Amino acid sequence: MIGPDFGTTAASVNTYYGTTKAKTAAIEYGLDLSPVFVEAVAESFPKVAPQPVPSAKPADGVATGYGQGGVDGESLAAPPPDSKPWIVTPLVESKALSKAVGCRILLKLDLLQPSGSFKLRGISTYILHHLQNHPRPHLSHFYSASGGNAGLACVVAATTLGRPATIVTPKTTSPSMLRRLRDAGAAAIIVHGDTLAMSERYIRDVLMGPGGEGEHDGVFVPPFDDALIWSGNSSIVDEVAEQMPQGSQPDAIVCSVGGGGLLAGLLQGLRRRCSSPPSASSPPWSPRATTVVAAETEGAASLAAALHAGRPVTLAGISSQARSLGCVRVAQKAYDEAVGTVQQGAAATTSPVKSVVLSDAEAARGCVVLADEDRLMVELACGVSVAVCLDDRLPKVLGREVTPDMTVVIVVCGGCDVDVGRLAEWRETCGGLVAAPGPV
Repeated sequence: MIGPDFGTTAASVNTYYGTTKAKTAAIEYGLDLSPVFVEAVAESFPKVAPQPVPSAKPADGVATGYGQGGVDGESLAAPPPDSKPWIVTPLVESKALSKAVGCRILLKLDLLQPSGSFKLRGISTYILHHLQNHPRPHLSHFYSASGGNAGLACVVAATTLGRPATIVTPKTTSPSMLRRLRDAGAAAIIVHGDTLAMSERYIRDVLMGPGGEGEHDGVFVPPFDDALIWSGNSSIVDEVAEQMPQGSQPDAIVCSVGGGGLLAGLLQGLRRRCSSPPSASSPPWSPRATTVVAAETEGAASLAAALHAGRPVTLAGISSQARSLGCVRVAQKAYDEAVGTVQQGAAATTSPVKSVVLSDAEAARGCVVLADEDRLMVELACGVSVAVCLDDRLPKVLGREVTPDMTVVIVVCGGCDVDVGRLAEWRETCGGLVAAPGPV
């Protein structure tokens, strides 16, 4: 349980962050971790002090972890042109899923990204673009409102490039995620508000507002709704094209949808691949030959709601346990892509997207199957994509028969909101590859 400590812990935090007029309290969550979290109070903000250079001995209670470059404002002028915090991830076949589905199932393993999810691609692209174009990149301080994977991606990307990142999280953020943010090297982790919207507003109005520490050189990093984010995510398609056997094209790509940044990136990459010049290793793909299956969970299906309404709508709330999919409104770009209204030249394209909404229990079973059969541990937001390929569901989603010569790519987007204990619980209630799903 997370609980406040107003004794020496609060004092040590205030020593580091500076004294504020309103109360600040450190938040501890066990495991003998140093106190590096503060609870922000309205009309007050903790002073985000610059971190020491990597060679300096950190003060007690200060989270460090910066790698290349340094964060003292002197040792980094600009990132190298070829800097890339994310990695090329493998594309491997799941023999068990291939046998169960009746076609070749390939897994794009973006859970192996240094931050644990695909989000490192888009967020790294955003941060790199800023550092390469800002007149004072060595003073940049990045801010993210996140209770999970976007915040981790922001910290990993920023620290890899030698800059600090501050994460503001809502009070619902799990203790394990707070630990991961801390261990990744966040300059500060501030707990504020009950929702991500409140956390973001705190960054914009207080931390980066007039008189805030990030007023001049603070950079807000969006989690999904930005052209640079989509561009970075589109690199998945480029890699898949190079990794597909004998330059072939997948019949379908299955991905999870929260705010829609991954979906928008994949569709952008597909269009680019279909119009790319031919090469010996990877010929251009055929338009409309690849279906994109957009998977969501019940209670977090903002894309499905938008498609039903004919426009993006705001959900009343999120009831799904797949918290990484918990965006109450899908990005306009993702919606436009899904309905085929994105302009390419003079004419609108026709979308290859199929929307599917599954239960938390089905998503949990997808996680169990992936752990059992392929030794991969992912959270519910990723397991829902695996569940698309269980229980003869795929032919219904695609609207056609699945044959042995077909190839389906599942984007294993990863996510860090999972542990062995949760997988054990899901196994008890949902079973594995041959068991029928039950309630979570």
